[in-house]
Amino acid sequence: MTTATTTKSKSAKSTSRVKKVDPNLPPPAPKGGNTGSKLSTKTMIGAAVAVATAAAAAVVAFRTASGDKRVVYHLMPHEKGWQVRKEGKDRAEKTFEKKQPARDYARDLADSNHPSQLVIHRTDGTIQTVHTYGE
Repeated sequence: MTTATTTKSKSAKSTSRVKKVDPNLPPPAPKGGNTGSKLSTKTMIGAAVAVATAAAAAVVAFRTASGDKRVVYHLMPHEKGWQVRKEGKDRAEKTFEKKQPARDYARDLADSNHPSQLVIHRTDGTIQTVHTYGE
């Protein structure tokens, strides 16, 4: 074990403090700074969008193979919050800052276009629930 000694002087008095350092422990993290272990919000959103897009592609492949003719809408993460996207389209039907108004819009949209499905994704892009409307 290593020891470091620091001395402070106060007028005529002097005090000595001994700080014991365990060599088996990692050095302390820097104060007030990013240690590099945290991902930025933009990186996390980008990853969630990629996961949601991959999940949507898997649903498309399954539906195409089974001959299903439903219109499918996806409520998925977006850089600006949430997006409602029709399956097979590159652009969002509409984007929202909050999930609840996006969910309400997507439900109304899917309910007005029978037969249809609404696939709701989580913030990490995985599928949360699937709602079916019509047949």
